[in-house]
Amino acid sequence: MDRCCPHCHGTGLLPPVDPGDLLEDLKKACRERNYWISPDGRVRADVAADLIGLTPKTLSNWRQDAARLPHTMRAGRPLYALEDLANYLAKA
Repeated sequence: MDRCCPHCHGTGLLPPVDPGDLLEDLKKACRERNYWISPDGRVRADVAADLIGLTPKTLSNWRQDAARLPHTMRAGRPLYALEDLANYLAKA
């Protein structure tokens, strides 16, 4: 009998993830870790890096290519929308 993953049925691919579910998970993680979230749903670069499993330096390098992970500059500091982070994770 062949054994295969019940989710991917042997393709090796993960099932699609709903960005809306990921967004709620990110908000929950922020609340649990006492991370600041702006009123419009944005977080600092160090928080964004922690939430998606990258280093702040990687995000710094990626800011040269806004298409990779969009950000907004406020008071000279980058902020990342939780919605954009959820979309990034859904595609990863």
